[in-house]
Amino acid sequence: MPSPKVIYSSNESKAVFARNFDECHDNDTFLFSILAMQQKMGISFETDIFFDGETLWEAIEKHGSYDIIYLDIEMENMDGITVARKIREQDPYTILLFVSSYDSYYEQLFEVEPLRFLRKPINPEKFEEYFKIAYGRLMNLDERLHFEFNKRLYQIPYR
Repeated sequence: MPSPKVIYSSNESKAVFARNFDECHDNDTFLFSILAMQQKMGISFETDIFFDGETLWEAIEKHGSYDIIYLDIEMENMDGITVARKIREQDPYTILLFVSSYDSYYEQLFEVEPLRFLRKPINPEKFEEYFKIAYGRLMNLDERLHFEFNKRLYQIPYR
């Protein structure tokens, strides 16, 4: 199976990291973890990084949905949970992972069905574990017919 690329293209995988980069150490750990996973798993992808929820949502409306999205809960202009709700209205298949130092949002997170929750500061081993789970789910989605109707994404498994 060829390695997915993370770009704006309808037939290739896309991922995004929407983060509140207030802490430089957190930023460095996150980006280092991404690069380490690329090298370790032998996969290649580009990433888009947004510093606020509103800019992320505008990009999704303009270019389409992403396959994997890491969202910080607290971001400027539009928080991660609000962005996730908007994403779920259009695409129930996007893999969402939340990154936050706040664990008081669990009830709201259940509403948008994230795959996992990463606590800040980011533990590189947990990041790797969760990335592998997300990537495995993404590869399983390749066995489905994808189509869009009325601005909503649908997927039907091949049988």
